[in-house]
Amino acid sequence: MKYTEYPRFERGDVAALYDALTSGERAVIEAFVKYVSITSSNRTRLENNRRSLTHFRAIVDKDFSQIRLEDLRSYLTLLNYSHHANASRNELKATIKRFLRWKFKDWSSRFDELRDLKLITGRNESKINASTILRKEEVERIIRTETRLRWKAFFLSFFV
Repeated sequence: MKYTEYPRFERGDVAALYDALTSGERAVIEAFVKYVSITSSNRTRLENNRRSLTHFRAIVDKDFSQIRLEDLRSYLTLLNYSHHANASRNELKATIKRFLRWKFKDWSSRFDELRDLKLITGRNESKINASTILRKEEVERIIRTETRLRWKAFFLSFFV
């Protein structure tokens, strides 16, 4: 594996990585995307599957047919310490899990029943919850310091 941490792909990098794959590997990805399209007609989701597999292939740096349990574990280690949010990690893991089950008929023995591919559960702390909303005291402080009536009315509407 050529990466020591999960790379930050810029816009266009994944498309370039996809184009650099052999025609056989691109055909495998496209066959999987076609398989996934049976249950999902959302183009964005299908493109995310294509992008996830391209990430996986670029990071593992092996042909899909040569991937082993050690490669999967190395990838998961990088992913678990990556910059991605839990939801993104879960999406990548779910795509990889579905792909490996689709690609390898002996996936259960080859990848130790995919036990290492556990999704992260729990609350997303970046979503709105009791700890992220403004409190009454904070709104009052904003209103006292704000000079424009428009913004005072805007913030007052939070607690009306």
